[in-house]
Amino acid sequence: MSRLEAILFDLDGVILDSMWAHIATWQAVFGRRGLTVSAEFIYQNEGALGRDVVEGLFQSAGRRVGDGELSALFEEQISLYLDRFVARVKPYPDAQDAVSRLKDHGLALALVTSSRRPVVRAGLPAELADLFDVIVTADMVSRFKPDPEPYLKGLADLGVEASSAVAVENAPAGIASAHGTGLEVLALTTTLGPEHLGRARRVFADLADLVKNLTPLFSVGHTY
Repeated sequence: MSRLEAILFDLDGVILDSMWAHIATWQAVFGRRGLTVSAEFIYQNEGALGRDVVEGLFQSAGRRVGDGELSALFEEQISLYLDRFVARVKPYPDAQDAVSRLKDHGLALALVTSSRRPVVRAGLPAELADLFDVIVTADMVSRFKPDPEPYLKGLADLGVEASSAVAVENAPAGIASAHGTGLEVLALTTTLGPEHLGRARRVFADLADLVKNLTPLFSVGHTY
């Protein structure tokens, strides 16, 4: 690849240890509507629990759902997450140090998330958010992961080409989204095993493992 100039990160399950909270919230809002959804399903569809996927869940239970009910479900999920869980959501212990070290190497950094702006603001500490040059949230795009639009916007806002950047993801939908732009993907096994991350170029245990393996290469031209 070209000289590495930028890294684009997913948020939930990469920077924030938040997927447990999203799972609890989704299971609650589905449960209120008589649907049982496994944690594994939510993990595998992280970042892609949009209208099509949710409609499919209702259809698989023999039910139809209208636009109004779908909109209410999504608003309820956000409200419940903010009211009950976000205060207990924390970054992964190595997140601040890992992102700071990459920033210190002169890399441009973006956050590309399927969460909406109020959710990001409530859960991401300001000192960590300030390390990112660009933050792309779900309310800034019209199509969501696995569509490439979120990562295309991240690249455009950073002003870099996909050939000189990588994405860091933890779920299949995010990997597909990044690949749709031509980005190579580095994956973390923070929420899913490596068998679910096969499309990534390399797989790491966590951010500390990723940075430990990347930083020795910076002295020879920012490649990996």
